[in-house]
Amino acid sequence: MKNNLDTQQNVKQSIPINDRFLDILKYYNYSGYKLSQETNISQSQITHIKSYRNKVSDDVMEEILIKFPQVNKVWLLTGEGPMLKASPLTPSQQKNILKKLKKLFISLRNRITKDQQQAFKQYEAILSQENIILTNELIEEITDTFPDINKEWLLSNKGAMFLTDEGSINGKDITHTIGNLKSKNDTAEVTPIPEQSYMMVEYADLAVSAGMLGGDFSESFVENLPETHKRLIPREYREGNYLVVRVNGDSMDDGTKRSLSDDDEILIRLWTDGMDTLPIHNKLFVLTTRSGHIVKQITKIDRKKQQITCHSFNPLYPDQFVDFEEIIQVFTVEKIVNSKIRL
Repeated sequence: MKNNLDTQQNVKQSIPINDRFLDILKYYNYSGYKLSQETNISQSQITHIKSYRNKVSDDVMEEILIKFPQVNKVWLLTGEGPMLKASPLTPSQQKNILKKLKKLFISLRNRITKDQQQAFKQYEAILSQENIILTNELIEEITDTFPDINKEWLLSNKGAMFLTDEGSINGKDITHTIGNLKSKNDTAEVTPIPEQSYMMVEYADLAVSAGMLGGDFSESFVENLPETHKRLIPREYREGNYLVVRVNGDSMDDGTKRSLSDDDEILIRLWTDGMDTLPIHNKLFVLTTRSGHIVKQITKIDRKKQQITCHSFNPLYPDQFVDFEEIIQVFTVEKIVNSKIRL
């Protein structure tokens, strides 16, 4: 009887460490099956841990720490301290590097191999977490997993975003984005005005562009573009990565003031946060998908189906349904910057 009571007590005492085990799986967006496939922890062990039948063993703990080296061992054992190891990076450094990582992952999506897809999804989930602590260990993991990432660019803004782009214009392979676009107005010039009041951004024609929109959005990159591939706009917007694009077609034209008409040029801002925070009630969007670029109103985000509903102002165009996995980039429409007079 005493042995049975001791066993029941041990099981009860194992609950906190089991909860911390489950917290780790939730944080890294791992299912029990996925963890069992990538470690030496069996599916039955995970099931017993989840049901509190067995406590997290030393072997399981070591596997977790090997798989997720940024997890704080003291926290896993005792619950004391933060879940992740403290970062030697300052809050300002973490913020800047995290911003660059999110931007980098948008470009990285089209460069990864099939073998890297699982790791890409894992790190993408980590980077989307609120209150993430960015450590040197995590940065090392990411750059080791995706060796084309230029660590110097990430940490000190030196060179190109990707090592394979080092020989291109300002570290960006223009043919990979929109460097070969041609404007209808080859003679347009910009009248010089006070620099502090305006900023130069890249211009793209959605009718002929393919793949991702935008270069690396740096000032030096834009300066090297042909005059027909950039626009001068008021510096009246908050910090972010901006682009001017030409609207193609009449799907967003219903004849009212809210319309975006064919040939209108609109200022758009790259959205770097998650789908859950998209401002769908007060913004229109430009989406870069695997099928091309679309300008739409988003009326619904279905998290269960992993799908968004895209609506056109023009009633002749039916709603479109786009799967999350088809979306490469999301831009918010900020303003019409050039519109033709229509009689």
